[in-house]
Amino acid sequence: ARSGDALRGVVSLHGLFKPPPGPANAITARVLVLHGWNDPMATPDAVVALGEEMNAAGCDWQMHAYGQAMHSFTNPEANDATSGTVYNPDADRRSTDAIAYFLSEIF
Repeated sequence: ARSGDALRGVVSLHGLFKPPPGPANAITARVLVLHGWNDPMATPDAVVALGEEMNAAGCDWQMHAYGQAMHSFTNPEANDATSGTVYNPDADRRSTDAIAYFLSEIF
């Protein structure tokens, strides 16, 4: 989405929010961000910065932050709280539902 390519939509699951180098492009894709609030790889400050970036890019975006969820919350094999990668079945189920709804909107 950040490349400015003509995409209908993009979903980010437990993403890393640091913007790519270079000038910002207009984002034409709809964007859905699914984020574990306790993800040490994408802190609350990074969440706010991403929201500001999405607004500045003028795109249609939404973000769902799941409480008590870390990075890799959709991966049943993730079980390392020290590194911040832990499976969370509630966040997994909720993010799956959010993706299904998002896809129904764009297709």
